[in-house]
Amino acid sequence: MTSRKRSEHAISSSWPKSGPEKKKSGPRPSRTSPRSPSTPQSSEKKTHQTKTSTNAQKNLELAKSSTEANETAALLDQAVQGFTHYFDHPVAFVEDFLKAKPEPYQADILEAIAEYPAVAVRSGHGPGKTATGAWADLWFLAIRPMSKVPTTAPTFEKQVRDVFWAEIHRWVRGSALEGSFTLSQTRMAVRDYEEEWFSAGISAGRPENLEGFHAPYLLYIIDEAKGVSDGIFDAIQGALTEEAKLLLLSTPGSRHGYFYKVFTKLRSTWKTFHIPCLGRWENGKAIPSNTPICPRISRAWVRTRKAEWGEDSSIYQARVLGEFPDEGEDTLIPLSWIEAAQIGPGKAYEGKRRALGVDVARYGKNLTVFSLIEGAKLLHVRQRRRQSLTQTAGEAKRLAREWKADVVAVDDTGVGGGVTDILREAGVSVLPILLGASSSEPEYYANLKADLFWGLRKAFEEGEISLSEEGLPRKDLELLVGQLSAMKYEHRQGGQIRIVDPDEVSGASFSGPKKSPDHAHPFGVSPDFRSGEARPPVRHRNPLQ
Repeated sequence: MTSRKRSEHAISSSWPKSGPEKKKSGPRPSRTSPRSPSTPQSSEKKTHQTKTSTNAQKNLELAKSSTEANETAALLDQAVQGFTHYFDHPVAFVEDFLKAKPEPYQADILEAIAEYPAVAVRSGHGPGKTATGAWADLWFLAIRPMSKVPTTAPTFEKQVRDVFWAEIHRWVRGSALEGSFTLSQTRMAVRDYEEEWFSAGISAGRPENLEGFHAPYLLYIIDEAKGVSDGIFDAIQGALTEEAKLLLLSTPGSRHGYFYKVFTKLRSTWKTFHIPCLGRWENGKAIPSNTPICPRISRAWVRTRKAEWGEDSSIYQARVLGEFPDEGEDTLIPLSWIEAAQIGPGKAYEGKRRALGVDVARYGKNLTVFSLIEGAKLLHVRQRRRQSLTQTAGEAKRLAREWKADVVAVDDTGVGGGVTDILREAGVSVLPILLGASSSEPEYYANLKADLFWGLRKAFEEGEISLSEEGLPRKDLELLVGQLSAMKYEHRQGGQIRIVDPDEVSGASFSGPKKSPDHAHPFGVSPDFRSGEARPPVRHRNPLQ
């Protein structure tokens, strides 16, 4: 079977109801044989009549067979024409086979994949970039004979399996394609050609995982490409020697790495798209607007993100505007480091202990936050609004018991001192943290707050922190990411580092979080318990090195 016939077979076996229909045939020739005369006939005449009847029957069968052959040929001709049409028109394929209606920007992306060898999409959170990637996968695999579609992302279990391939399953299930594919958790193949005609989820842990793919038609799809190492892209580029294509999808991240280069230094060799959450899509680009770019994004979601993160924050720029964050040299913890911690395992500390951090807000508009750290891994987050000191202390005691915390680290500044006193009276192991106190290294840090948070910065930079625990409330985690990425620092006249709170940032229009997140406090103390005594570690290092 030739490649074209294989593809015709694959697509015609699942042709949608709206596809080509069989032509109606004319009246069927009569199957009855000539009536026997009523007069007696000789045996010779009867034999002749029997032969005549048999020949007539054969002629009728031949005529019927010829008619059906013509009908089959006509149907196959229509199938070939349809196959050729879908080959270069992925939007029509998505509409006919998957019964989906792409947004205008999704349609432009799909058409670009058919036309260009390399397409990259940076977008905010919510416009449907992963669905676009899944549609591209299904179109390419179904229409191109003996094709292969390797797909990957920074993490296999979470992003490849639970996000991208969950989207594949969503669109295959119940579609006109379902009977044509064998589908497992992270692999899909055309029936009868499982070994040479397939799409698969691949781990991006090692570059060699993406090497060795060869096919007449090849499409690499990389979701959340900002988090994939340059070595992976080098491995893929080495395979792009035949008729091959590459699709990158991601929210923007650091202004370093291959994904950023695609939109800057390498832009001339790529077809690029920018899809913000707010805007109006016209002539292949987003026109600035206060209107959500698609119905999936609500105005309320945008308002909430603006209030929690602030318009000038790195996370708002990346996840709402779809822009690469404009992080200055005074950013304490770059967003790219925080996002890496959301997919990384962190550092495994020996003899690690658990610290419950409590940031006390009482009746103000700020939140009281409880966070549990084990080693350098965030395990739990709880937030409360408008609690009394007694209520906060009671909940801290209950959570310390429920989460099996070894110590409760309380922000002892201001109203936090009352919570510390109540917990001590109740016999709870408490570590009060007075952020305005002197650092053990005053030549480097303006106060203990600068000491702790600079240590947190170094831990993020070195990949020690993990924010990837399953089950963490997404809303709370997003708020933490927004708070951490908004923090700034400065050098005092004497050279000491000082943390600049968001409400000190110049410009009264800042609408993000107004205080430093206490989630960091247990990170600062938990890795270095000495002889069972909980106290901030003494680092003895120059932070400027």
